[in-house]
Amino acid sequence: MIQVRSAETTRVTFEDSEPEEYPDSWPPPEPIDLTSLHGCVLRSSHSTGWEFTPIVPLQEVPTVGFRIGRRYCTMSLPLNPAGDPPLDACTVEVVTTGDQSVLRMAFAPGRRVSRMVEGLLRSKELAAGSDILDQASDLLLEKYFDPPGAALGGLTLYRIDLLTKLRSWIENLSRDFMWLPDGSILLAALLRQSSDLSERRRGLSLLLSAAGQRPMYTDGLSLALELLRRWPDDPSRLQRQELVERLAIYAAYADWNAISLTVLSDERELW
Repeated sequence: MIQVRSAETTRVTFEDSEPEEYPDSWPPPEPIDLTSLHGCVLRSSHSTGWEFTPIVPLQEVPTVGFRIGRRYCTMSLPLNPAGDPPLDACTVEVVTTGDQSVLRMAFAPGRRVSRMVEGLLRSKELAAGSDILDQASDLLLEKYFDPPGAALGGLTLYRIDLLTKLRSWIENLSRDFMWLPDGSILLAALLRQSSDLSERRRGLSLLLSAAGQRPMYTDGLSLALELLRRWPDDPSRLQRQELVERLAIYAAYADWNAISLTVLSDERELW
């Protein structure tokens, strides 16, 4: 494998070879180009991936764009603007099976708790009885040290219906990190359950605003769609329906096996 770099792109590609010389790797995996960066910079690259760091202050969820063969991929990156190097970083790795290549995000090794939760999510070992509760709670508690990690912890706790008692932490996450819509989506999910109409209206306002931004995580997109479809107050139905139709387009192209929101399409920079 060789790597070709330029000021514009980084490409992971393969030298030409005859199929009989490399029977176990033919046809070769698709070439991958790094085509765009928003809110982040490329710190380093190697034969199977890249490491990115944020441009501080962040105004929105940072993303990177790739071209994989004939497809385009845009990935949200859970970079930590509050962390010192290397605790601010994450990596994108190339995972190849046969002639198909996919991209997977991974937290920097120093972001220990985030990596533990990420590993449990990937292995599907998610249950209220496991130590996932303590780890996800730790992520929320450390929200000012790692806001993207806190959002992942909140989404994980919401999955197992253990977020309600931590509402004050979610309030802070939503208020203090407006560039991170997953926090407002989570708060909207809690406020939807309120018997107080004014609180539900506040939740709806947060949801409608957050739904206009790109979430950091796939679960954030999924939760936003669920809330928009099932919000209990009818006056917002038309506005919610418009947002559902918009987000459904992206959902149709989302990689639902990815933790960070990853959208694949034949159109450049779909989102």
